[in-house]
Amino acid sequence: MDQQKALQIIQTTKNTYNLIGSEFSDTRDRVWPEMEGLVKKYVKQGDKVLDVGCGNGRLIEVLPKVDYLGVDSSKFLLGKIKNARVKNLDILELNKLGEDNFDVVFCFASFNHVASKKLRLKVLGEIKKLLKPGGRLIMTNWNMWQLGVRKSIWQSKKIGFKDVMTIWKSRDGKKSGEIYYRAFTRAELKRLLKKSGFKILENYYSQDGKQARWWSARNIVTVGQLRGV
Repeated sequence: MDQQKALQIIQTTKNTYNLIGSEFSDTRDRVWPEMEGLVKKYVKQGDKVLDVGCGNGRLIEVLPKVDYLGVDSSKFLLGKIKNARVKNLDILELNKLGEDNFDVVFCFASFNHVASKKLRLKVLGEIKKLLKPGGRLIMTNWNMWQLGVRKSIWQSKKIGFKDVMTIWKSRDGKKSGEIYYRAFTRAELKRLLKKSGFKILENYYSQDGKQARWWSARNIVTVGQLRGV
């Protein structure tokens, strides 16, 4: 994908999240089973944790006592977070974070909004710099191949191979905007992480925290650790 087009698509997605911030936050008021399970498995008390695309900070609810930092491009959603460190940064601006040495970096439903392979590798490269030796990247991405749901590659506007634009509409129908998603497969995510210097610890389709088939799973869970550890 052309870089200028990719940046325009990402900006469109940011604009939509800023437009729908309040209603979006209302739909993200519960912790996903994947979040709780991955935290229990990979996070311990005292860890330094970066939450990329933190939204309204729901991950905080299941974290032990850690040094937490959340980053998101939406000031509205960041305003929902109390008693935690946050920064208003886009996922493409991680080089501006100003700190590193994180034990764990989370990307829950945020990496799938990055258009173009070049920019995806850029984001992974920046995350690699932010992690300490042995640090882990934990992400979930929407499974856009799921059958029988509206938000999927089957029912959304395709703008390229595995690139789709979904439409978000407010409950009253007065607001709407487009949100970009990459229709990742497990194989593509594995290639991207390996190319960026991560070894794969987990990479599976998930539904309600349990492994599932690609046609029924809601998410793809991927966990990577810096190679050589």
